[in-house]
Amino acid sequence: MATKFITVITDEAMQKICYEGGGWVLTPYEFAVSETDVLDGIQVIDPLTEEPTPEALEKLNSLNTQSMMDDINNNKVWCQLPFSSIVQANATTLNHHVVIPPDLDVTSNKTIKTIYFKYQSNANEVFLYAIAYAVDTEDSYGITYEIGVTQSFFFTFTVANQSSIDIVKFQVNYTYPQDIDDHNLSDDVHDNMLKRDGSRTATNFLNYSGYRDFSTAGNYALVSKDYVDNLIAKLKRDNNLI
Repeated sequence: MATKFITVITDEAMQKICYEGGGWVLTPYEFAVSETDVLDGIQVIDPLTEEPTPEALEKLNSLNTQSMMDDINNNKVWCQLPFSSIVQANATTLNHHVVIPPDLDVTSNKTIKTIYFKYQSNANEVFLYAIAYAVDTEDSYGITYEIGVTQSFFFTFTVANQSSIDIVKFQVNYTYPQDIDDHNLSDDVHDNMLKRDGSRTATNFLNYSGYRDFSTAGNYALVSKDYVDNLIAKLKRDNNLI
């Protein structure tokens, strides 16, 4: 199975970041997953250095919005969704969380080969910002998406052109409901809170902030010890038991 990705920011994106009008405000939009091998016929990894070849990087950098749209129109893109989360690590680096859910409307297993990262400019133009390409191994073509299994990936993209760093601007105000669901359904979060299904045991006393009158509460309300003690004391007095 492919175990890593080659990631690049496209030349088209660098033009929008650095040169058109002195730098654009860019907003993350969504990702698109394709089974197309965009480096078909190109040597991807140099066997001596185990690094991407210049030819592979040049090809990936040259891919543009039209390339992506052609792939979409040819029905090679089988998943398009908002990012699960975007975190700005620093002025020029964004971390992307991509989650492919288990319940996609597909009839068979798919291949994750190329992931397109779509951004939106301050002119509301959606364009191809970056590429993540799944590297082949000897016995695998991309990464298999199996129906019913969630796939989760993290990608980091950094604008490394030193002459461009000062004019890069990212507008990041981004939370996708999938990320909230992933968080809330995890057993590792909110571990100081009780669960309504009773699967967590209270380890200390639970207290109301003050006196509560439960006379109008439903039959299954959780009452306070103070309320119960007062009722017992009243019953004893009314029945001359004290």
